Amino acid sequence: MPEEVKNHEINYFLIYCEEIKENKVLSAEEEIVLYSNIKSNNPALVKKSNDEFVKANLKLVVSRVNKICPNLKDHHKYELVQHANVEGLLKAIENFNPEKGRFSTYAVPYIDGAIKRRRDELFNISSNWLMMKRLYEEFQHQNNRKPDYVELIDHFVRENAVKYYKNNNKLPDNNTLHKYRKNAIKLLAEKDIHTLSLSIDSRTKNKNGEDGRTLGETISDNRQDEN
Repeated sequence: MPEEVKNHEINYFLIYCEEIKENKVLSAEEEIVLYSNIKSNNPALVKKSNDEFVKANLKLVVSRVNKICPNLKDHHKYELVQHANVEGLLKAIENFNPEKGRFSTYAVPYIDGAIKRRRDELFNISSNWLMMKRLYEEFQHQNNRKPDYVELIDHFVRENAVKYYKNNNKLPDNNTLHKYRKNAIKLLAEKDIHTLSLSIDSRTKNKNGEDGRTLGETISDNRQDEN
């Protein structure tokens, strides 16, 4: 991407922070009123009060993201905020009772948990994807051809098995190996395959010069194994 384009990318995190900066924080009395409304039998009132509760606490989610992940790039922070709004803030509102104290204190464990889980997912995916790209490039360099999906997945499993042995001084069991294989298949299915110069429908040559299998076929076989 040209530098002049990169420098003008939209920073959705900063835009979002600007949009919510004037959101009013609820008083203890207002929390009690909204809680009562949410527990009512009036659907319109429930939705309105729930929306007000969410709006009043969006800045809390941002503050927790900034506290837990201060050095993350803004586009990662924005993703964490969006995830924590749903998986943390909404669940906290759903389970909140004013008798348990102020909402901001009650909600922090819900919000922090959502942030940390998504953070770990993001960086686990990033780490595995970097490994996948390296294995792809190494295979292509060593064999003067592109790997098919089965070969790439096998290399990914083998690489993780070696890491497991180094860390635990023993070989991984079959369940662990199966988990590595499932992770590889899921990763190749969800990420941008074109960054590996592969397509889900492309078919490459294997080491015998025969047609290799596509990722779609590999995923299908894996799902059948799980059933």
